[in-house]
Amino acid sequence: NSKNISFTNCIFRSISNTAVMFKENTQNCLVDACYFDKIGGNAIFINGTFAIPATTNNISVTNCEINEYGRIYNHSIGVLLCHASDCVIENNEIHDGWYTAISVGWVWGYTENPTDNIQVKNNLIYNIGNGWLSDMGGIYTLGIQPDTVLSGNVIYNVGCYGGTQGYGGWGIYLDEGSTEILVENNLVYDCSSQAFHQHYGRDNMIKNNIFAFGGDGVFRITRNEEHNSLFLENNIFVSDDSVMYFECCSPDWFVDNSNLYWDYS
Repeated sequence: NSKNISFTNCIFRSISNTAVMFKENTQNCLVDACYFDKIGGNAIFINGTFAIPATTNNISVTNCEINEYGRIYNHSIGVLLCHASDCVIENNEIHDGWYTAISVGWVWGYTENPTDNIQVKNNLIYNIGNGWLSDMGGIYTLGIQPDTVLSGNVIYNVGCYGGTQGYGGWGIYLDEGSTEILVENNLVYDCSSQAFHQHYGRDNMIKNNIFAFGGDGVFRITRNEEHNSLFLENNIFVSDDSVMYFECCSPDWFVDNSNLYWDYS
């Protein structure tokens, strides 16, 4: 139930669990120009309750550096946002975590989702995963979010666990039910799996991105569904003797238009 709280120019260091958490009915709060270092859990957790419309809203995380998060709870996330709306995650540098850097949504499939209008813009994300866990992304979304935007982010060096059961070091990862999300003007490269992966979703717009140098290919859609999975327009795909599209669904179920493909080999 907090309102109008700001953390500015703070240092959070050697915290055993989450450093800053915003819970139910929290509104109009800000974390700006803060430094997080050696955090045991999530650095920042926007943790609303499931209510439609969302009662946790207008939280901004801007101009922060998050370093070495998830040091005790390895599956933790740099900025984790669940069941909130009208939030901004922008101009942050997030690096050297064992798992996903920014995660938004957390309603599986096509059921109603309180999370919407999340602006994830101009973040620098690198050295994520580091070969420790599986099924992660530099940016990860889940559920229907028609006004959410992922734009201008630079993501590189995402690496999943490399053992026989390891999988899923993705740069941008739209997971179960991610729908009507705009992904534009991002640069994603050097991922152990693909630079972009959509498990399943509907009518996401993927445009004007550069996706390059995935260890298992560049681009992937896992599930074939009888609706349009995404629009893929004006992107640049770059590889070096690896496949451009890996395990994609039928071309009948996504729109592929005006993309450029370059293989250095």
